[in-house]
Amino acid sequence: MKLIFVRHGDPNYELDCLTELGRKEADLLGERLKKLPISFIYSSPLGRAKETASYTARYFKQEIIVKDFLQESPLYLKDASGVDVLCRDRLLDSWIEEDASYSLEGWDHDPLLKKTGIGAYYQMICQEFDALLEKHGYKRKGHRYEVIKESHDIIVFFCHFGVISTILSHLINVSPTLLWHHLACPPSSVTILFSEEREKGKALFRISSYGDTSHLPDGDLSPNLSAKFCECFSDFDQRHE
Repeated sequence: MKLIFVRHGDPNYELDCLTELGRKEADLLGERLKKLPISFIYSSPLGRAKETASYTARYFKQEIIVKDFLQESPLYLKDASGVDVLCRDRLLDSWIEEDASYSLEGWDHDPLLKKTGIGAYYQMICQEFDALLEKHGYKRKGHRYEVIKESHDIIVFFCHFGVISTILSHLINVSPTLLWHHLACPPSSVTILFSEEREKGKALFRISSYGDTSHLPDGDLSPNLSAKFCECFSDFDQRHE
């Protein structure tokens, strides 16, 4: 089985839709994904994700299956600077020296994070994802999956950076803090995992590519910088907030 996670194209968050740039990204993405024998297409219920998915779904007979758990729910806390920030955008001093931040079992024990309810939110996403995967023949057991029914299906999920990071952390059994702060997938980027079943009835998922935007040069587009913060502190023309 292959799992493909796609971050929505460049968004207009206020209107919850794609910008003109986002529509170009989604169109190029659809041209890329139409070459794959996609079996199922899932999407977040948010407009920017569904609109991105529509550019791929037009090439297939499958309907877009909307799943609420793929929706990103912004959870804010007051960072060391005293301003409200997304949990995944915390400044370094508030988490990086804490060993628990890198622990799968302890990452959400931070008092600031506890107030946001992000631990329960994380568990909800993981449980809903596992329930869906079980319907496709792979049942969670501890840190791996039992293969109930072997499958060569390709399943695509159109969603959001925070949700993608959360699901990936669950699939590879690491703290989501690592993915939220150390990885960045640009709008319309593609992340691919495949099942590895070297022992009968047992599977894990291996990441073969992450945040890939190789479809963008076909339209003379570059990776969207909205996925990253400033490279150097003095780069005030880049994103600081």
